Amino acid sequence: MNAVLEYNDRGCMLFSADCPGAFARGRDRREAMAKLPGDVRSFCRWAGLPIPAPSLVKILEEVYQPELQVEDADGSVLFSSERAPLTPEEYAPLRALVLKSAQCLDQLYAAIPDPEAPLGPERATFYGRCPNTARAMFDHVNNCTGYYIAGLGAECDILPGCCATRLGALAAAEALPGFLDMPPHQAEDGELWTPRKLLRRFLWHDRIHARAMFRRGRANWGEQIPDPFGFAAQAS
Repeated sequence: MNAVLEYNDRGCMLFSADCPGAFARGRDRREAMAKLPGDVRSFCRWAGLPIPAPSLVKILEEVYQPELQVEDADGSVLFSSERAPLTPEEYAPLRALVLKSAQCLDQLYAAIPDPEAPLGPERATFYGRCPNTARAMFDHVNNCTGYYIAGLGAECDILPGCCATRLGALAAAEALPGFLDMPPHQAEDGELWTPRKLLRRFLWHDRIHARAMFRRGRANWGEQIPDPFGFAAQAS
């Protein structure tokens, strides 16, 4: 099971190199490595991909980020594999997963009885106050679509639904000259982006906030909260 590690002395983010969007957080690499196989299995069930056989986690790359708040999921790593061009045959299923993920987030958010109800304690993060209501989580993910697509030099409108916003974002990216073959593009803040990274970041960002919304929503309102991402079965 191949992975890419982004870390500092405060925490770790471990990303699957084989399943874009699957990840694990931990206080150290050992904790993150122990968690990653469960999220890979969960991701594959959701994506309709074959469940991988149990195997050891192999870290292919690691990036030390002393200036980033990795413990709050602040990261910028570009995998070496994400520098490669995309073929149309590779892009089509990844695009479909990115849209499915947005649809699942829309479904989950729509089922929250009180989107303004606090789902956790407030705390500060690198981007401001941590989203602690379903509405704040949803709006944060939706608004970040514009930031992500700007990483490739494109723009999109932020619409009320996550899937609608993402359709526009993908259309804007696809309109870029030579989109699938783009070399790394440096955003205004210095972060490097490629189409592969964009797709991975969409899937990961949906997943990290949808998981929090689902778990806290179930704690508040029980089984009436749907599980479109399949988080409840993640331990298996």
